[in-house]
Amino acid sequence: MSEKGDPVVTDEMRQLIGQRSAPLHYEVESGACRMFAWAVGYKDRIFYESERARSAGYRDLPAPPGFFGHRLVIPGAGTPQGLQRFLDTPLKVRLDAGAEIEYLGDICAGDTLSGTSRLVSLEEKSGQSGPLLVSVTEFEYTNQNNELVAKSRHTVINR
Repeated sequence: MSEKGDPVVTDEMRQLIGQRSAPLHYEVESGACRMFAWAVGYKDRIFYESERARSAGYRDLPAPPGFFGHRLVIPGAGTPQGLQRFLDTPLKVRLDAGAEIEYLGDICAGDTLSGTSRLVSLEEKSGQSGPLLVSVTEFEYTNQNNELVAKSRHTVINR
C-alpha cells in the first residue's frame, strides 16, 4: 500500500508482466569499450589493444563484462523506452538490487546490438521506511547477425 493506502501495484502494471518491449539498439565502439574497462578497473590488455584481443581469439576488442554499448539515438526518430520506464508508481526512489548476466556469445567492438526487455514480476512489500515495489526484468541482446549473445536479469526496488 502507498502512503495514501492505495495499492502500489495496479492492474495496469500487472498487465505489463510478460510483455516484451520494443527493441533498443546499441553500438559497441572500441573507444567506449576501453573507457568502460578503464573506469571499472580492468587491466587485461585485450580490452585496450585490438591486436592483443585478436591474438586471444576475439574479432576485435571484447566488450568488458556488463557493457553492452551505447544506445543508438537519432534526433527526430523517437526513442523507444523499455517497459521499466512505464511503471507509474508513487514510489520514486529507485534502488538497483542486483543483476545477473549470462553471456551466450562474444560481444566485440564494431557490433550493433538490439535489446528487448520483459517484465517478469512485480511484488509489493513493506519495509521499515514504508511500502516497497520489487520488480524483476529480463533483457535479451542479439547482435547484427541476429544471434542471441547475452541475457540479463535485473531487480529494482522502488521506495
